[in-house]
Amino acid sequence: MNCGAKHFECERTGRDANLFSQCCEKGKIRLPEYRESPLITALLNGEHRFSVNYKKQIRCYNSALAMISTGLKCDEQGSAGPYYIRIHGMVYHQIGSLIPENGVNPSYAQIYIYDTNEGAALRMGDARNRECEPELMLELSEHIKDINPYAGSFKAVYMAVQAEPDRNLRMFIFEDRSSDRRRYTLPSTTDVAAIFESSNGEPPVGDRHVIVQPFGSTTRVIPMQSSNIDPLGYVLLFPYGDPGWCVDMQQSNPRTRTQTKITQNKYAAYRLSVRREDDFHRSEKLFLQWVVDMYVRIETERLNYIRYHQNELRRDLYLNLFDYVQQGAERDVEMGRMVVLPSTFIGSPRNMNERYQDAMCIVREYGKPDLFVTFTCNPKWKEITEEIGEGEHSYFRPDIVSRVFHGKLQAMKEDIVKKQNIRKCCCLDLYNRVPKARVVTCTHAYFFEGR
Repeated sequence: MNCGAKHFECERTGRDANLFSQCCEKGKIRLPEYRESPLITALLNGEHRFSVNYKKQIRCYNSALAMISTGLKCDEQGSAGPYYIRIHGMVYHQIGSLIPENGVNPSYAQIYIYDTNEGAALRMGDARNRECEPELMLELSEHIKDINPYAGSFKAVYMAVQAEPDRNLRMFIFEDRSSDRRRYTLPSTTDVAAIFESSNGEPPVGDRHVIVQPFGSTTRVIPMQSSNIDPLGYVLLFPYGDPGWCVDMQQSNPRTRTQTKITQNKYAAYRLSVRREDDFHRSEKLFLQWVVDMYVRIETERLNYIRYHQNELRRDLYLNLFDYVQQGAERDVEMGRMVVLPSTFIGSPRNMNERYQDAMCIVREYGKPDLFVTFTCNPKWKEITEEIGEGEHSYFRPDIVSRVFHGKLQAMKEDIVKKQNIRKCCCLDLYNRVPKARVVTCTHAYFFEGR
């Protein structure tokens, strides 16, 4: 093991018993150790008098303390059956002006320019937080303001704008915290943000940096490649403001010269790997929200890559598509830009058609299947119950459930195909009810007996 992550024996890669790749890519990925807050740890451990309310309303507390807004359409279910979060469409992270307009209630980062008591009262005044405890909201507000560098930065920028109202000042949140701070000469420059003066309001450098306007009613969409989304949007998961993934994140021990950066998928795999029972994995509903949000970000990046690399996909060679565009041009119909979603994208129409053609080919070769097997997950499996914490529900730990299910699915395939424990098998066709990027807990299989 290179990073100290815990693994099941079936996840071993290669002949070395201590070599695993899904956590840190065999030592190529090294991220800073996750830092825990004493107050949040006590709330999750049940050592605080408001621990029950905190766990139940953790998403409300996080939304109240967040410095950016998250725009999404989601379904939340927990009254009957396992708790789940389902997101529809895109997820947008936005940040507004630093100073609220007259007659508008302050929200998100705007609340951090007020003192702690007034800020907690403003958060409790929101109808969405009516089931939160006022005392706990005040305690969390004080705690975040003391340890989070972003909270102090918003207050410092507000004081600078008030002191020099005639200057066109903007707040600039760093994308790379290791960059040279000497270009920002104002004394209010902090470890995570700085003030700059610009005639057109544009950032000094870069296109992924977060710019906060002092006044105005418009909001800015934060790019999904920004490392500031996690510390600004998930304050209770990253209370110390530790940065998240960015496109410039480098591997610590790259094996090749071409692949030296850490992808968003590999970053998420590293964070989801269990090294110890930390507050990140035990945050239940908020942990689920982060997992779903991260999945949407990864899927969006994949779609953007396909959109802007159509020439490499050789889209003009797809059957019927080019003819359809040509016919539309002849009829003077505005067709728009042609974007092809290839069969390599799981869940796309071409991918489903390819799977159908493969299944029909197997039937032509081996005849009709002899058995139709449904393999489902049991949350009471010993491997799951032993790895989750005491009193923790399995539906709050999709990282553990999916790994155990995948391991047992591979064991079933080995029993059928290699060991031939059921019958002599000549072919086994497996498919999942959902794309494998999601948490798969049910798989169907067609069993073809040897003839």
